[in-house]
Amino acid sequence: MPSTTVSRVAELAALIVLLLAGGCAHRSGRERVAVTVVPVDTLGVPPAEGDAFYRALLRGLASSTSARPAPAPGPRPPASVPSPCRESDDCLARLGRRAAAAMVLSSTLAGLGDMRLVRSRLLRASDALVVQDLQETIPGGGAALEQRAGELVRRLFPESGGRAWYRRWWVWAAVAGVVGATVGVAAWAATRGGELRDPNTIHLGDL
Repeated sequence: MPSTTVSRVAELAALIVLLLAGGCAHRSGRERVAVTVVPVDTLGVPPAEGDAFYRALLRGLASSTSARPAPAPGPRPPASVPSPCRESDDCLARLGRRAAAAMVLSSTLAGLGDMRLVRSRLLRASDALVVQDLQETIPGGGAALEQRAGELVRRLFPESGGRAWYRRWWVWAAVAGVVGATVGVAAWAATRGGELRDPNTIHLGDL
């Protein structure tokens, strides 16, 4: 019967759409890596600049799609107190493991006049392997640090999720194709159903 064919095609189209949406949602829901940010060491600049840079790093990680800030173990020391690790890889890795983080981000901020030098080291908490060691010079004094902190986070942790799956054009193009195919097959089935009727039979109407 044509109605049965149309019903089966519609069910198949709905199943394809659900599978497509489920697969895209699974890929976009990838878990973010946990990162412990160590308080920033400062050399030749006010400790408050290091504290501001530290907080900007945390904000950048909080808005990242591929990483998230892990709580530092224990209370955070004041900005004037130097980090207990001082770039010791084993010490930094232990801090990361205590915070159940996969990565540790350690930064040193130095300055002369209105120039700032930032060294950032990203290492793996499991074995203290240094993954990234970046240095850059920043003109403009402390006012330019917050923007650079966000840029640094994006360099170390590139965006992975991108736009939500339901905002991608190709998803809806595929849905439109499936719906169009359903309508086409339904129309074909209805036409074939009329053609297959016995020509010697008088059709008085459908009940």
